[in-house]
Amino acid sequence: MNREFYTEEHLSVRAGDARLVDPLVINFDGAGVRLTNEKYAFDLNSDGVQDQVSFAGAGSGFLALDKNGDGTINPGAELFGPTSGNGFAEFSRHDADGNGWIDEADPVFTDLRVWTKDAAGSDSLQTLSQSGIGAFFLESVETPFSMKDGNQLDGRLSRSGLFLYENGAAGTVQQVDLAV
Repeated sequence: MNREFYTEEHLSVRAGDARLVDPLVINFDGAGVRLTNEKYAFDLNSDGVQDQVSFAGAGSGFLALDKNGDGTINPGAELFGPTSGNGFAEFSRHDADGNGWIDEADPVFTDLRVWTKDAAGSDSLQTLSQSGIGAFFLESVETPFSMKDGNQLDGRLSRSGLFLYENGAAGTVQQVDLAV
């Protein structure tokens, strides 16, 4: 008779403030960005480690560019901001005609996606056309605001800008520094 017992535990502790990593969030419902209380595994800072981060809540989605063409947004480098620390500046590099807008005159426009999750946590990618978005204004203003769940910092709103729907209505796009 032979018995064997094995147990393994992992504990991760961070002292001090959480690191903040910023993607751009598009808001469709006229309200500012809201973050989910649920955390999702995603390599936000593209370091090969799955971070536990809040996601853009209902009525919002991340602005994304599927750089590796696999149909999913998998490293944070496919969002605007996590690699540079400034989502609006990173997004502005794609303004091919230099008019201060990302619109259908810029080659990247047709490749941009809005990444959302449904209530069950399943991913959805939509084109800007499917979302009714016609153009993004590349200027932004500081709009500092901390987003917390109780005493835990989930993210910090940093900057806000605007986009135009195809019908001429305006919406907001915001740089949200997510706690990692």
